[in-house]
Amino acid sequence: MKRKPANAPRRLIPPPKRGMAMVIVMVLLAVMTLLAANMSGRIQQQIGLALHQQEYQGLPWLTVAAESQALRLLRDSVGLEPTVNLSQAWAQEDLHFALPQGRVSLSLSDLQACFNLNALHEAQISLAGQTSGSSSNTGEGGGENTDPENGELGNSVPENPAPAHPTPESAAQNGTPLVVRQLLALLKSQDVPEYRAELLADNLWEFIDADSVVQTAQGREDSEYLARDLPFYPPNSLLTDVSEIRPVQGMDAELYQRVAPVLCTIPEKNLRINVNTLGEDNAPLLEAVFTPYLSRMQAEQILRERPQQGWESVAAFLQTPALADVDSAVKQRLKTLLTVSSDYFRLSVRIEMNGVRRDSEAVIGRSASDRQGFYVLWHQQGDLE
Repeated sequence: MKRKPANAPRRLIPPPKRGMAMVIVMVLLAVMTLLAANMSGRIQQQIGLALHQQEYQGLPWLTVAAESQALRLLRDSVGLEPTVNLSQAWAQEDLHFALPQGRVSLSLSDLQACFNLNALHEAQISLAGQTSGSSSNTGEGGGENTDPENGELGNSVPENPAPAHPTPESAAQNGTPLVVRQLLALLKSQDVPEYRAELLADNLWEFIDADSVVQTAQGREDSEYLARDLPFYPPNSLLTDVSEIRPVQGMDAELYQRVAPVLCTIPEKNLRINVNTLGEDNAPLLEAVFTPYLSRMQAEQILRERPQQGWESVAAFLQTPALADVDSAVKQRLKTLLTVSSDYFRLSVRIEMNGVRRDSEAVIGRSASDRQGFYVLWHQQGDLE
């Protein structure tokens, strides 16, 4: 057996590796920590979504509660009063009630302080140059129906006798329903060019009137709307909401945003403007009702000088000094278009709770049999924001 030399170099054996188990354990702990953190985040997200959904499902009930509060407010502040005016509790700007985790805000506005488009439904051209705004105010057998509040003739009263000082404009418009001329004046007051205002007024009339016969030079009926990419029949009936006029011939998004604030729809076929709830910003509406006998400046002056609790009657309103120059025949004819009370209101509700916000609107009407009774005609829920 061969022996290694004494001075032969020794082979070095590496020492055993230490700490590998610790490294593996640390890596596993890091992975498990990441997984746990991810799972925890997902669980928190699921809990948040569940709470969010729970709160969202409770919002409609808060909306119902807000509507009930508005009905009670109207009953208490308007029910027994002979007039409806802006000094009453319903017209307060900051109506709200607090919640443990949020707030519910209410806002009531008078739907008889804007132009009711449904007054166009029965407006007709008279061959004799006399017009009617609504046949619903005409009694059986063609008799005259008196207005219960004013004791005067309804909207179907012929426009004769003519005003003592007719203008060339009124003569040129002979045969056009009064309500259409008032709408045209209102559209012009919103800085709508004259041609577009005439186009829109004609087509709104054709869109809402009770027949499918074209009565105006620029108006369109079924053939126009059936020829579109998404064909439909015009309603030729009462509208539920102003947004229904978006597809009217001559309307576009910019024009709609401009005119929609002064327009509204109520389930009535006549125009009744409450002079007690018009703000100074509603002066164009008052000017349009009296067109062409009242200027914007005069309308603003009338509303600025209104008594704090409004006028007691339409007759008292017509005695306003600023209306002294308006012919008595004109006042008599327009008297039935005015009122000092209201039967329809718009309720806007905003609910804010834990970062969740929901808007809704409702239309409230007054019972015909019980003047203290109010009810919700319809409501529309907004989208979650």
